[in-house]
This record gives sequence, C-alpha cells and structure tokens, in this order.
Amino acid sequence: MPHPTSPCQESGNQTRRSIMIKRMSLVMRRPGMTREEFERHWLEIHAPLVQQANGILRYRQFLVRDAVARGDVPAGPPMPDGLTEIWYDSMETAMNSTTPERQRAIADCQNFLGAATTFFVEERPIITKA
Repeated sequence: MPHPTSPCQESGNQTRRSIMIKRMSLVMRRPGMTREEFERHWLEIHAPLVQQANGILRYRQFLVRDAVARGDVPAGPPMPDGLTEIWYDSMETAMNSTTPERQRAIADCQNFLGAATTFFVEERPIITKA
C-alpha cells in the first residue's frame, strides 16, 4: 500500500513529493452530550492534549455544521459531529501511542466521543489554486 503523501511542493524548478502520513477520523459526540459541550471539550481540553503529543506535525479539527441531501445517491450513515486530520512524518510515528502524552490524549477520547471511524488517507490534490 502506498504511503499517504502531502501535496506536491515546488522547490525552484524541481517538484518533489514528500512522504506524509495523514490520519482522518469522523467523530460523533458521546450520547447525552450537547453539541456545545462536545465542541468545548474537543477544542479546550482535547486539543491541548494533542498539542503536547510528540510526533504530530499538524492537527486540525473540522466541525460539521450541516448535511446536504443529494438526490443522485442514497444518504449515508448518520452525520458526524466533526472530522479530524492529523499529520505524521512516518507510519511508525503514527502507530506509536506509547508515550505518556499520546496516552493522555487517547484516554481523553472516552470523555467526549461516542464513536469514531478512522482512516489513513492518501491525498491527491486536483485543484490547488488557494
């Protein structure tokens, strides 16, 4: 399986592709938790824990605000409350969850997540105007 990669980066006349492991998760809040409680915990408590974890190059949170019904395909599973994107420099780093900082972030997930589906992805930039 090819490694997920970052977008092509131009350096002078050369274009290079640097290996970057990206992990994305669809997340749903814990049952009984309001959207506001979920968002506050995710941003104010969980994000600082992730920031302390070694080996993470980029961490983004995406809050889902609305779902769009498409008439051309059936609806999928329930709408997640958010998505995360985490970048690592290697698969070894991505899979190493033994550091105390990473363990604290992982343990905190039980405080606000009801479900999560996680993927390792390969980015394929198609339009890169911005």
